[in-house]
Amino acid sequence: AHEFLRALLSGLVMDGQNRELSALFDGLLESAVTCQTCRYSSLTRDRYMDLSLDIADRTVKTLPQALRHFTKTELLDDKNMVECGRCKEKRVVSKGLRLATAPTVLVVQLKRFSFDMYGRMMRLNKDVKYPLRLEIGEFMSKANRSTPPAYELVGVLVHSGRT
Repeated sequence: AHEFLRALLSGLVMDGQNRELSALFDGLLESAVTCQTCRYSSLTRDRYMDLSLDIADRTVKTLPQALRHFTKTELLDDKNMVECGRCKEKRVVSKGLRLATAPTVLVVQLKRFSFDMYGRMMRLNKDVKYPLRLEIGEFMSKANRSTPPAYELVGVLVHSGRT
């Protein structure tokens, strides 16, 4: 269902050529990587038409918690170090995602599959509660001073069965 929606929206907006329709679903996701040695920060922004949220963590029980998990800053160290643009060598960095801009219509997909310790894919059969009204100000980029209006729940698609 998610792949169908993505293909449908992509076809309707014609990869950004239909600006009016594209503006309804397009947002910008901001990734910030900050060197923990010199504090140099690198920002990149990528277009999104939906958010795929991981719900495998046992603490994620609601949509706002899944968004907090998605935007949580993580430390990349040891084998995950990244080359700093200023230091010009591999350093411990923090990495975080934020919403730089919010679309008029927010589409969220919950990742319903995870991998066990043996690398086998397993379906997550857990309830995730979602509000009828969603405020996303806390997930927005600090550079974006405006808080988008709250989203009203319009629809939910629940897939059941094996295929």
